[in-house]
Amino acid sequence: MSTPLPIDVLPTWTRFNNVELDGIQVGQVEGKGLGFVADRDLTTNKGSPTLLKIPRDAVLSAEAVGDYAKVDLKFRQLLEGMGHETPRIAIMLYLMAHYRAPSGGGAGSHKGIASTPWTEYIRFLPRQIPTPTLWTEEKRLLLRGTSLEKAVNAKLATLVSEFDHLRETSADLPFWQSLLFGEDAITVKDWALVDAWYRSRCLELPNAGHSMVPCLDMANHSDAPNAYYEETADGEVVLVLRPESTASCGDEVTISYGAAKSAAEMLFSYGFIDRSTAKEEITLTLDPLASDPLAQAKVHVYGRSPLVRLTRTKGAAAVSWHSPFVYLMCVNEEDGLEFKLLQDNAGGRELRVFWQDEDVTSKIDDFESHIQTHDLHSVFQLRVVSVLQQLVEAQLEQTRSSPIPEQEHDASSRHAGGADYVRIVATLREMECSLLEEAMASLAEQQAALLLEDDVRVYLGLTEDGPIETPSAQVTNEEPDFS
Repeated sequence: MSTPLPIDVLPTWTRFNNVELDGIQVGQVEGKGLGFVADRDLTTNKGSPTLLKIPRDAVLSAEAVGDYAKVDLKFRQLLEGMGHETPRIAIMLYLMAHYRAPSGGGAGSHKGIASTPWTEYIRFLPRQIPTPTLWTEEKRLLLRGTSLEKAVNAKLATLVSEFDHLRETSADLPFWQSLLFGEDAITVKDWALVDAWYRSRCLELPNAGHSMVPCLDMANHSDAPNAYYEETADGEVVLVLRPESTASCGDEVTISYGAAKSAAEMLFSYGFIDRSTAKEEITLTLDPLASDPLAQAKVHVYGRSPLVRLTRTKGAAAVSWHSPFVYLMCVNEEDGLEFKLLQDNAGGRELRVFWQDEDVTSKIDDFESHIQTHDLHSVFQLRVVSVLQQLVEAQLEQTRSSPIPEQEHDASSRHAGGADYVRIVATLREMECSLLEEAMASLAEQQAALLLEDDVRVYLGLTEDGPIETPSAQVTNEEPDFS
């Protein structure tokens, strides 16, 4: 296992690996840990200065992992054993290898894997990160009732499954067998740490795609950043002072971590919540109706976890929601929905979904538009709103009824790196409760308006069993994976 290096050794690493810092250095930032600090006054009077330049061969991307596998046989065997899955898995395997495997220095070495700039750089990465997947089981209880409770549990189950697969695929590889099954073996906790590194430090570059960029990952997020990063035509990554921005000597130099994220996504990925930039949004998961005979078919053709996203936008009159699946969920055979098992071009069998005799399998995400011209469109909309009301009400009740235990309000609730678990989760609860309460009000208004629609009133009057039955919704054991 690689041992941590003090951050004051970083300048030596940058010199050896052609990473250039000009006008900034890595230092302690009050309340944030490490970050970039200006070591002289920075201005854009003569154009935006380049503060940091990272060469292409130091950027860790899926392509870089593939290139490394071409020169290191032991790593190539591990990568091929895992099945060349996603860029995330490829990068995580690379990180794991350099974190836990011995380095032999050369591509043909029998002692260890080939060295790269990341062999040493990984020693600067923190071993303690306040992301919920690295919290103790006791601290994860704080998340009860929030949208992150099952999300984190589902993520941990995924990490265990991935690690089990890693062990299975390496069982016949002598070099990796000793690392995964021997004394002081790699554990699922190591895999979770590597996943946290990836989620908290990965950037999406225009050409390289999902990548980890050494040194740039030391920059902290701000809602008013004074610098930005970009990928050059030759694959370098540079940090540049924003136009018309300044930084006095000693000021922090910050960036934006990208598109706005919800409070839950911020906590999940970074271990903190920035209320000033957090998107007011919550994502919940729908459970198909237990009484629906087509439930399994609907989930199968949809192909992913059925989600509902609730969003409150500044200046908007009501909370908006988005859920392609809920429209499919609320129609059945008597409405014109049909499933057929048809033969595909390869001679296999494929389940297809039809609406009003039209094959809409490839347009399943746009199911709302398919029902717009139906005579019972408003009735379908009422069913949808009723399902969402019950889901939101259940989530709100769960959040309210799961307060933070009193015994958690003590020094043990703080992360070793300074994160206050209780304060962070209390912020999440407050933001989610506020959004859910407003969503309930918005849905109630929509329901009241729909009940005044002529076709709804006619339909209700013609229903022999009385008022239209409104399907119920439950929260599943699956939650959205933000990685």
